[in-house]
Amino acid sequence: GGGGGGGGGGDRFGGGNADRDGFREQRGSNGYGPDQGMRSAPRKSPEEIAAEKAAAEEAKAAKKKAEAEAKAAAAAEKKKAEEEAAAAKAAADAAAAEVTAGLKVEADKLIATKKVGADLASAVPDALKVEGGVRLVVDAILASLTEPTSRDWCTKGQYAEVLIVMCKGKGSNKRQAEILYSSQVHYDGLGFPKEEETGKSLFQKMLFALYNADVVEDDGFDAWRNADEDDHIPGKQKALVQSIQFFEWLDEPSEEEDEEESDEE
Repeated sequence: GGGGGGGGGGDRFGGGNADRDGFREQRGSNGYGPDQGMRSAPRKSPEEIAAEKAAAEEAKAAKKKAEAEAKAAAAAEKKKAEEEAAAAKAAADAAAAEVTAGLKVEADKLIATKKVGADLASAVPDALKVEGGVRLVVDAILASLTEPTSRDWCTKGQYAEVLIVMCKGKGSNKRQAEILYSSQVHYDGLGFPKEEETGKSLFQKMLFALYNADVVEDDGFDAWRNADEDDHIPGKQKALVQSIQFFEWLDEPSEEEDEEESDEE
């Protein structure tokens, strides 16, 4: 019995000790222990604060300077690239102008032979069988006309043959459009005159003549009227206005097309 009591006492004291230890641990963990006193960080001196502020300002200024330098470098690089591109374009333009000048001499020489029809068509030098050659030949033809608005040059036996030959092959639509650009500039220089008796556009009459002589075909006319990067060539808008009736006529389906459509139905 006594031993049991002793055992019980042991439990009690043991329990008491455990509780006290637990209480000590709890006090410690609640921040009241001797090792966790409420100490504040040491205050910075005015000198330290000033030094930190100066360092921050310096870093900010350095960043700003680096950004400005990078921006200036990018701008300089861009300017250099633009200058190089402009110089390359100027060189290309000068080279192209030189080639054109050479071709113009050839075209003027060809028309100065006074040959016409098939004779002229067989006399075209290889030098003129290049892009832009057709336009320069038409320029030379138009410049040689005694009557600037004459349409005789478009006919067979005159200059139709040489232009048909020069426009043959790949890219024929583009070359036929060159004939129209040359004519457009020519008539723009004349102020797009109209026929005195009828008031009809002489430019438009010339388009009919070119079509009837098979010099410029439907696709050639379309290449000219639908081109959108030709604002640098004088007279396009006026020429289009002057030729409204011609294009209305061109766009009408032919009798053959009407028959084809009715057959399909």
